[in-house]
Amino acid sequence: MADLVPLIPLSPATEPHDDVLYVNPNAPADHLHEAAVRRLSALEDLLHMLEDSADEMPLTHLQARMA
Repeated sequence: MADLVPLIPLSPATEPHDDVLYVNPNAPADHLHEAAVRRLSALEDLLHMLEDSADEMPLTHLQARMA
């Protein structure tokens, strides 16, 4: 079993809430970049889903896509 690495919150100067996003200070830069790209892609998908169904509840298949 791998040792647990202490996760450090991003500084309040960069994030509005210090308990939302944590960073492993030992993570390689490419891992951090990949995680950021995936999060931005998921956010883009969510925004498209909400935009496409602005006047109604999001469709089930769009919600499943987000899951």
